Amino acid sequence: MNAEWHEARVVLSLTYRPAVLAGCLFLVSACGGGGGGSVAPQTGGTAGAPVTKPTAGPQGFTPVSFSISLAQSGTAATARRPMFVPASTTTISVALNGTTAQTFPCSGTTCTGTFSAPAGGTVNFVFTALDSAQRAVSEASFAQAINANGANTLNVTLEGVVNHATLALSTAGLVSYQNGAATVSATAYDADNDIITGTYFAPIVLSVSGDTTGTITLPSATLASSSSIGTLAYTFSNATQYRENYVTIGQTSTTETTSSAGVPFEVGRTFYTFTTASTIVGFAPGSTTPTRTVTMPTLQSVSDITCDGSNLYLNDNAAGAVYGLGPTATSPVTYNSQITAPSWVAANGGIAPSTYAQMYVANDYGIQAIVGFQGSSSAPPFPLPPNSAVQTGGGETSRGAIVFDPTGNVYSSLGGSEEAYGGYEVRDPTLVTAPETGQNLNSGPADLIAIDTTVSQPRIYISTYNNLTYYSEIDEYDNYAATPTYISSDSNDSGLFTDSAGRVYTSKYVVYMGSRFRAPGRGTTSARRRTLAGSGNVFDVYAPGGLAGAVQYTIPGESLAIDSENYVYALQDNGSVNIYAPGSATLVATIPGTNFGSPSPNAFAFGTFCR
Repeated sequence: MNAEWHEARVVLSLTYRPAVLAGCLFLVSACGGGGGGSVAPQTGGTAGAPVTKPTAGPQGFTPVSFSISLAQSGTAATARRPMFVPASTTTISVALNGTTAQTFPCSGTTCTGTFSAPAGGTVNFVFTALDSAQRAVSEASFAQAINANGANTLNVTLEGVVNHATLALSTAGLVSYQNGAATVSATAYDADNDIITGTYFAPIVLSVSGDTTGTITLPSATLASSSSIGTLAYTFSNATQYRENYVTIGQTSTTETTSSAGVPFEVGRTFYTFTTASTIVGFAPGSTTPTRTVTMPTLQSVSDITCDGSNLYLNDNAAGAVYGLGPTATSPVTYNSQITAPSWVAANGGIAPSTYAQMYVANDYGIQAIVGFQGSSSAPPFPLPPNSAVQTGGGETSRGAIVFDPTGNVYSSLGGSEEAYGGYEVRDPTLVTAPETGQNLNSGPADLIAIDTTVSQPRIYISTYNNLTYYSEIDEYDNYAATPTYISSDSNDSGLFTDSAGRVYTSKYVVYMGSRFRAPGRGTTSARRRTLAGSGNVFDVYAPGGLAGAVQYTIPGESLAIDSENYVYALQDNGSVNIYAPGSATLVATIPGTNFGSPSPNAFAFGTFCR
């Protein structure tokens, strides 16, 4: 039986705005008719590939004609259904029932063509707008019943084919001590880099990678159009609060042929530092501009800034004061009773806030003592008790540093000796006025101390000043040995740090031409120092395992602050802060500025992480 032809005219009118988006309603009308005929010829198909043609329907074929007008403006009637047909469209492709597509070129502002559609059943249509390179920029796929008699109306919407996309977050990070959420939006592009408006032919699907805590989810992960908004949620967990968590939010569409880079997202604590304008500034996770600013009394000589999990503390030894700042406070509490010149203030609240957080204050001179105590049940910050008159070690009266290990052990460098003290139960409300008996590790003066707790017995690093060479040495003590296992002479007094992976960060100045210099605080510099990467100071980074290994890489910086995931915040000599990825010199962000971490004569007074 011969295929039967029926007269029909299908008009697809498109109103186009050059910016990319247009609105239109595709109307396909077929009128009944009679007479036999054969299948109309078709064009298109991939060169060298066999051409397939649609099979005639029960009522034969119906000729379909279309016209897409790329006009300058549209009417309300044609704007009822949003459509994406970019200016780069040069060809319209039409495929029926999965057979070889027929292509129809556009001329000027109009695309026209005629094809044969099987009549008397359902037809699967695929309309595709192609650019000059025959790449799909928008597409519509749908099924419609086509009758030879009567009128057929097809509502067709060409939707943008996503080639790649970029994401935007309503916030770059969330705090880790409470539930939170952020919204995610996308800007999608076609193959010609035109921004897609309206619906996408294939939706964008969001994903999270690198979640180390299992606390980040995507309740709304599918973006179906340019107006879609995704949702990222963080669920608070007691086990992971105050732990930094850096993840990547990615996206993909089944139509993408160009890779799309993900965007970083951070859950963690606020990074705090201070400025010469006597202000404390805080940067919420992911932010490179201050999210909290607190006016302080005039700061003369800050030598430490620390946190007990919720509350911030810093000291001004020239003013003889210790300041405490609660999570929402707009001004500090000042503690200066019985404090002559606090050289160090240290808080050991762990990663969770506690009204029983330990705190230690060391006087630079006067009563030679270190004071450790637990807070009362009142809300912190809590006042300091009078200093104890108990001498904790021989030698000079100054202390250079107080640090802790995760079990609560206290390690304090005293000018004349180095001592390791036993820790105290964090939630024991008993006031501690004198440390337990310590173990002297060396008899020379010590300025800085750092602890590597990745080994069963802590590995202790001590910076000692050498009067002969006028720079500092780093002594390494393993298993509380009486003599150092290794000594590195390539250092100065600008900083000594370890991270939770066991890497060691030692500061150094580069000395050349046989000259020598005095370390900061040891008199007038008598030699030039070579700058590296725009900074007057450089940190050597040793791989885990001790100083005996080779230096793995260097980071320029005047001082460092390291978060719980080992991202390194490095103060630059121009006053800005560079953030480096864990275990590498890869720069991931910069906090612009000119005076962060100042005034400070101490490498440990640069910054800390707190609520």
